Amino acid sequence: MLFLPLARKPDWRHPPVVTLLLVAVNVAVFFLLQTDDHRQYHAAQEFYLGSPLPELELPRYAEFLKEQGRYGRAREVREAVEEGREARAWALWELQGDGRFLERLHGGGVVRPEDPGHAEWRRARAEFEERLEAVTAQRWGFKPAQPAAEDALVHMFLHGGIGHLVGNMVFLVLVGYVVEAVVGRLLFLGVYLLGGLLATAAFAAVYSHSAVPLVGASGAISGLMGAYVVLFGRRRIPFFYSLGFYFDFARAPAILLLPVWVGLEAYQLLFGGVSQVAYVAHIGGLVGGALLGAVLHGTGRVDLEFLDRDEQEERDTADLEQGLEHLGKLELDAARACFAALLERRPGHREALAKLYTVARYQPHSEEYHQMAHRIFALPENDPATLRFKRETFRDYVATAKPRTRFDPGQFVELASRFATGGYPEEAVPMVDALLRQGRVHPRLPRMLVVVARALTREGQRERARGYLQALVERFPDSEEALEAQELLGHPDPAG
Repeated sequence: MLFLPLARKPDWRHPPVVTLLLVAVNVAVFFLLQTDDHRQYHAAQEFYLGSPLPELELPRYAEFLKEQGRYGRAREVREAVEEGREARAWALWELQGDGRFLERLHGGGVVRPEDPGHAEWRRARAEFEERLEAVTAQRWGFKPAQPAAEDALVHMFLHGGIGHLVGNMVFLVLVGYVVEAVVGRLLFLGVYLLGGLLATAAFAAVYSHSAVPLVGASGAISGLMGAYVVLFGRRRIPFFYSLGFYFDFARAPAILLLPVWVGLEAYQLLFGGVSQVAYVAHIGGLVGGALLGAVLHGTGRVDLEFLDRDEQEERDTADLEQGLEHLGKLELDAARACFAALLERRPGHREALAKLYTVARYQPHSEEYHQMAHRIFALPENDPATLRFKRETFRDYVATAKPRTRFDPGQFVELASRFATGGYPEEAVPMVDALLRQGRVHPRLPRMLVVVARALTREGQRERARGYLQALVERFPDSEEALEAQELLGHPDPAG
């Protein structure tokens, strides 16, 4: 079973720097330091099995297990000694993972100095452990029975294989960049590392006598997942889920994923059989991360706008779809209410503006229609999509408005200038002609004439451009723009 949150795409204008750096470090550590681990691990095992160590240690380990009351496992180890190489390999790693036995072994309580073969055992054991130390995961993995502060940190960047690495990095990217966007880079790194340490602490508390090295970023990533759902709280988020052969997408309050995730890990721990997956560390990370998320939420160190954006977009989509449905049925008042509600929340929402303009267009003589047209013309953005939107609206407004369009000279000059500089001089030309024909004067008209002349020149319409420059010199001879126009008229390329 799998439950995977699916947040919005990253905003690459503000990239998730720390998330990407963590991925890079994990990948670099694996490929630079761990690619030889399997070979080194196998070499250490082969040395052990070919040395006197199995005969000296494994029977004594079986006796140790019997003393501990673990009779079934003691019998399995004794049988492994008899069965051959593969069984002995299993028994070796059972021994190596038993911290209590290793403590007694290193303390001289298993193969004693007076025992026959002690010197040979000591030399072989020293060489075996030296070979084992060459395995990065063995050297730096966290062992609860032999805890070291550096191992508690370093093990988060080690992995048991390429599949382990890829799986963890996918979850790190999917969850990490969202948490980083919500709490900021420094706090995100803190949640990652503290979540990993809390996961390690949980693992150590439950398996305090284990000498099996814990490796992997999953504890830290679980911490991010716990923080993720608490930060989003009751906000509805999209997620992918898989139940055996059935899978689908759904939306639900984020916080519901926390008991689901913890429950799945606990189920696998209790009923999943023997596994190398550190379910306890995952549970510790989830719970620890949830606590860290609650602390951050309580201190107000979160980007609430980012948290609310998904639900905001969901409401926006619902209002837009409902408004379109009403508009399709010509239920204009209901459509207007939907689009107006959307526009109240998102004043610059282009599609809501366009649809409100369409509603008002059914009464082209109304005050509402003229106001909606001018609201679109007044949009401050000058990007190509917004200019195209203004141009289309302007053309329709000129053809539709009753009894006529309403412009004051300032609005007209501003709009014409924007069309000229935005790549639509053909729209600006009739607007300029109308102003000149009517003899209407505005302080910005000279500047607009220069702008339109330059735009026409870029389009290859040099004669028309010269005409506007000459009109500028004649009508506004004392303006600064007249001097500029005279220079351009004497220049072979007025666009320069």
